[in-house]
Amino acid sequence: MFDGFWENVLRYPRYMITIIFGIFYSFFL
Repeated sequence: MFDGFWENVLRYPRYMITIIFGIFYSFFL
């Protein structure tokens, strides 16, 4: 599952990954 997840993430642009991580960090914080 993780491998497939990372593969999909790598397919998205860098800025999209940054936005997604920012949202996750907001929830964690």
